[in-house]
Amino acid sequence: MSHSIIPSNSPVSIAPDQAIYMGLDEGKSATRVVAVDEKGYVRGAAWGPPGNLAHHAPEQIGARWSRVIESALDYGQIDRTQIAGAGFGLCSLVWPSDRAALEAIVAQLGLPCPTIIFDDCLMVLRAGVPRAIGIALLAGSGSGVIGRNAEGTIFRTFGSSRLGDGGGSWALSERMMEWIALSYLGVAPETSLTSKLLVTGSFEDIPTLLEHFVRHPTQYQCPHVIQMIFEAYEQNDEAAQCLLHDLAQRYVDNIFAVARRLGFEGQSFELVLSGGLFSAPRSPLVSFVDSYTHNRFPDVKLSCLREWPAIGAALAAMDFNRFEVPEEVRLNALASGPWAKESTNRE
Repeated sequence: MSHSIIPSNSPVSIAPDQAIYMGLDEGKSATRVVAVDEKGYVRGAAWGPPGNLAHHAPEQIGARWSRVIESALDYGQIDRTQIAGAGFGLCSLVWPSDRAALEAIVAQLGLPCPTIIFDDCLMVLRAGVPRAIGIALLAGSGSGVIGRNAEGTIFRTFGSSRLGDGGGSWALSERMMEWIALSYLGVAPETSLTSKLLVTGSFEDIPTLLEHFVRHPTQYQCPHVIQMIFEAYEQNDEAAQCLLHDLAQRYVDNIFAVARRLGFEGQSFELVLSGGLFSAPRSPLVSFVDSYTHNRFPDVKLSCLREWPAIGAALAAMDFNRFEVPEEVRLNALASGPWAKESTNRE
């Protein structure tokens, strides 16, 4: 599946030392914005509630994005006239038919600069891999794999667990509940997750738990439930072990498919992992993907993007998909955001 990036406006004239490039990350759980200067240093950052086409009206999305953008500009004491370019990494951009609606939302923001939109997986690749040559796996609420080779060819999966992707926290919670249902029927082994959920939700029996899941599935897609699966894995629960190993294997199958399409077989390439399923406390998924990937690609260079992927959107606004911005700029952005302070505090 090919991918294209199209600037939607004409360039503006701003003195280089005053120019600011903005990146917006539209996820299913939050909206994040960063503003960087020409050298990559983060001057403004903010996050707010999600706004995406799957769950919100276009007017609501525009209003939410606008509030987060203004918060980022206020944080850095940045005037809107300083914005020389803006990139939007959007989980809503899955099919070509999505583009028109998303471009209309971006146009409503009234930004005084060129704007480009692209999918969130490419944003991760741009933020996490030098020159954006390699493969990125994003696993948050959903999942997707994208790659770009030295010739500039881009190929990605469909970003849907129903169309071959491993899925994210939503798919994992559904597979957990399916296991519990099959266990109740006597088809699958019992799992400690059943009793944990019964106690947590104060359900009187398993059918009541399952009914609640069917009627309120989003309540089981939260970090608390995912952490419950990770804890069950540590306690050698068979269901948790099978679910997580299967998820990692699905990820690596897609990594292999993208690598093969882009001619990475037999080569050393960069692989970056990003998203809540990898960064969550006690998650074993990074080590699983690392192990499975190296079985197929011994020379792969794996890393995890702990910083906000919105950096990739800001970088794309700087280079309009030419990927010619110096590597130093990317590294400056990764090292200068609010996440850098959080890392220092943890140490």
